[in-house]
Order: sequence, then structure tokens, then C-alpha cells
Amino acid sequence: MKTKNLCSFILVVVLMSCGTSQSSFKDSDILREATGTPEVFEPAPGAEYEGTSCISPLIDPGDGSRITFIRSTSGKADYEVPRGKYGVEKGELLRVDCRTGKSLGIVKR
Repeated sequence: MKTKNLCSFILVVVLMSCGTSQSSFKDSDILREATGTPEVFEPAPGAEYEGTSCISPLIDPGDGSRITFIRSTSGKADYEVPRGKYGVEKGELLRVDCRTGKSLGIVKR
């Protein structure tokens, strides 16, 4: 009987660890709108999935600038951008919607 209870307990712990994270990005994280971003960022040739559904690197189809994945949650990701691009300053990242490739704004690093 103890073995059955132990196995049940272990199963519950394993299943709980497979659940989704409770952390998420909030709209209030956005410091301000980015400037000069493309309509949508596109996957760079050879880009790979990072996090759960976000691709890195992404490129600006207008000038070929690359942005690099840093972190993600709930279908949104924060990317490091080239110095001086899109109004992003030191200690900040660009938040992008992973499903659409659209810029959501600038957030703290």
C-alpha cells in the first residue's frame, strides 16, 4: 500500500511540474512604444525556436538588422536589438509578439 501511495505522490509531482508557468509579461511592463520598427519582424535564414514558440534571430526586412531572443512567456518575447535601434536604450529590450512578429514596445532588461 505504501508503494502505491508513493507512486501516486510522485505522479502528482511530475504532472504538476509539467504545467505552465505562472509568470507572464504584463502590459504595464511596456515603458514606451518603439520607433522605426518594421510592420513585422521575420525569421532570419536558419533561425531556430527559442523558449516555447519564439524564433531567434529575427530580422528587420527593411534593413536586415537582427534582433536576438532573450526571454519569453505567453507568446511574447523580449529581444536584444542593435545599439541605437528602435529607440531601445541601455538596459532595455524590445518586446515582440511571437505569433505575429509585431513589436509590442520597449521593456526593462
